[in-house]
Amino acid sequence: MDYGSEIINISKIKDSFFIGDKVSGTNLDVLIQFKITHIINASGNQIMNLYESIGFKYFTLFWSESPTQNLFTPNDEIVDKILLFIRESYLKGEGLLIHSVKGKDRCCIVAIIYLMKKYYWSVNKCIDFLKSKKEDIEIEAYFIQQLLSYEDRLSKITNIKTINWNDVTFKENDEKLLRNTYINGIPVKQLNN
Repeated sequence: MDYGSEIINISKIKDSFFIGDKVSGTNLDVLIQFKITHIINASGNQIMNLYESIGFKYFTLFWSESPTQNLFTPNDEIVDKILLFIRESYLKGEGLLIHSVKGKDRCCIVAIIYLMKKYYWSVNKCIDFLKSKKEDIEIEAYFIQQLLSYEDRLSKITNIKTINWNDVTFKENDEKLLRNTYINGIPVKQLNN
């Protein structure tokens, strides 16, 4: 497909699960090519949901790039809403895109929240995994701090947290595939350190 002069910034995280920027979230050709029908817009204050009228499903977060932005709602209800929306796309066998303006921060935060809750991975483990899929991640320290606080809350509730790639709880069936894909992609020198 010809996208004209637009540079498309979209990365596959796992089957039917993508993260990207404003261009990938607003370019109908891209959405069709990747069979995306569910979109999490992590920059709702800056990007319009363009395709609701033609059947695309949206979950919109009105997060700003600001130290005063609180990512989490009381009792972390937002996490359950994010997971429910993602689960809906999987049950229907449809593609999901999480996007923000630059595709380097807020969309990555949503993906990290998902990975933490679904697999009980630590923040650092999630970031390692995402960087293996998308190298240009740039999450501000004030957002990392909120993610670490969520990690603490989650580990108190579940009593489980996998910190490194040798921790193998395999809470979900697809976790083993994600772990092995990540491990197989690491250079041997890095594995031995």
